[in-house]
Amino acid sequence: MRVSRRRFVVVLVVLTFVLAAGAAVAAFDDWGLEQQTQLENKSQPLFGVGQPLTASSKASLSKEQALAKPAGLVTLAKGLEASVVAAGAEDNVGSNADQMVL
Repeated sequence: MRVSRRRFVVVLVVLTFVLAAGAAVAAFDDWGLEQQTQLENKSQPLFGVGQPLTASSKASLSKEQALAKPAGLVTLAKGLEASVVAAGAEDNVGSNADQMVL
């Protein structure tokens, strides 16, 4: 059984394309890790902090604790400070309180 020259060329081109696409995907293996690395390297000039937090906050406060000390609800990177602008229903900030100061 003879394979035609044209079929051979088509198979070769397709195979080359598949291999090139695979190599391109392998070159961009972890976009998220790249972003994290850039954030760590540029956190001082961009945000004024030495480095970002290493983990998410694990703080768990009751309603009473949160109302008594609202700043305890956030975890900040070293060098940052937080102040509370509204802490309770009497402040009447509405449903977008989480977007108040960004």
